[in-house]
Amino acid sequence: MKISRIGFALIISVAVAFSCTQGKKQMTIEDYYKIDTEVITTDMKPESIKKVSEKYGFTPAQYEEFSNRVAADPELMEKLGRIRLGEQKNIR
Repeated sequence: MKISRIGFALIISVAVAFSCTQGKKQMTIEDYYKIDTEVITTDMKPESIKKVSEKYGFTPAQYEEFSNRVAADPELMEKLGRIRLGEQKNIR
C-alpha cells in the first residue's frame, strides 16, 4: 500500500514536471526584427547566427524558417518595414 502511494506520487510529480516545461516558442515579427538586426552586425557565420538566435530563445532553424517566410510574404515584409521605420524615427 505504501509502495503504491509512493509510485503514484512519483508518477504524478513526473507528469507535472513534463507538462510545465515550455514547448517551442513561436517567433513573432518583433522577435525576428531583434534577431535580424543583431545578426546583420555579425560576420553572418552559422555560429554567430546560432549565438544571437539562442540569446532570444530561438533556434537557428526557427530564425531561418521565419526569414524565408518574411521574404515570401509581402504582409510580413510590410510589418518588418514599419518596425524598422519606427526605430529610425525614434533614433532621430
